[in-house]
Amino acid sequence: MVKEYWLKMNDQLVAEIHHDEDSNLLSMEIINPDIFFGRLDKLYFNDAMVRRWMESRLTPEYQGEYDKFLHKLGLTGKEPDVRWQVFLRTRAANVKDKMWLAFRKDESFKEGSPWYKLLNPDLFPGAVKEVASRVT
Repeated sequence: MVKEYWLKMNDQLVAEIHHDEDSNLLSMEIINPDIFFGRLDKLYFNDAMVRRWMESRLTPEYQGEYDKFLHKLGLTGKEPDVRWQVFLRTRAANVKDKMWLAFRKDESFKEGSPWYKLLNPDLFPGAVKEVASRVT
């Protein structure tokens, strides 16, 4: 079964990510190359390229207190493909940019982006601390 995810910048679609759960292979099609950072002059990423790009967005495993970070995400570090799980659970949020991972194509910035909570702390008391602990 292939699951689809959508990388967005605010509400603008940037890329589609496909995860083949049977083979555990990832692929990504860049829809809007003008706003995709580090596109490597390609509009399609194979599994190795997606994973290399994904790693650039994640907290390094050697960073201090990485185990506590995993625990906050509900992970132990022993899960198969734990880095993909971190990517999903953080919704690919990273301080480098305002991109985020939507679980539905029509999911809005307001509904799903961790950035919305960070940018609107009055609407979400306590959310800044909670979201900041997940943003890498």
